[in-house]
Amino acid sequence: YRREAYVGTFNQDIRITMDRKLVCSPSRQGANMAPGTTWLPVESRMVVLEIKFDGSYPDWVARLVQRFQLEKRSYSKYGNSIKRGAQEFPHPRLRSLAACS
Repeated sequence: YRREAYVGTFNQDIRITMDRKLVCSPSRQGANMAPGTTWLPVESRMVVLEIKFDGSYPDWVARLVQRFQLEKRSYSKYGNSIKRGAQEFPHPRLRSLAACS
């Protein structure tokens, strides 16, 4: 995926990341994959926004979430990648994952 990461200038206990263009591959080789290995799109419509902080929920973050009408959702990049791979490259041990939605 493509990640933008930000850390607070004055308060480094706050970190915001935005992940776009999530893809997966059946290979364990990562960046060293053989030519022709297919990257499968997992999520291309949305941005996965993560807001991490130590201590209490910052008021300014709450205001931004409200202003932009953001919804809190659970989303596993790894889990959704496994499901996508199981759909594209069926394997007996992964068939039950491919059926999950």
